[in-house]
Amino acid sequence: MFKSILLLAVLCALALAAPITTHSSTAVSLSKRRISSSSSGTYKGRGTWFSDTTGSCDIKFDQSDMIVALNQDQMGEINGSGSKCGQKVRVSYGGKSQVLTIVDTCPFKYCNSGDLDLSQAAFKNFADMSVGEIQLEWSFV
Repeated sequence: MFKSILLLAVLCALALAAPITTHSSTAVSLSKRRISSSSSGTYKGRGTWFSDTTGSCDIKFDQSDMIVALNQDQMGEINGSGSKCGQKVRVSYGGKSQVLTIVDTCPFKYCNSGDLDLSQAAFKNFADMSVGEIQLEWSFV
């Protein structure tokens, strides 16, 4: 019994000491990728929707709010001076336009430069959620 507990303790200690995998290789390849924008500061990217109710910006929200998660490449450091938390973006699709507040980061794993991940309410403003993905144009307000 003592050996089992000791083994479990050692395994837990090793797991806690394991290095954390980062997205550094992805970050390098995406940062070299050209962000689709015009001289007017309009970006183009893929628009998807998410179902979270907490985000990286520490701003409270729910899925009925007109909010967005900005791609990690354009977000900047969350606690740094370049953070986009709380800033507004004007998003357009299919002849409709909506101003959304940035409350979260869409990680490299899901979003490339120019992409936005919208709340369900924001996505429904542009298309049915079953569509899943739309091509957006957007700019910072």
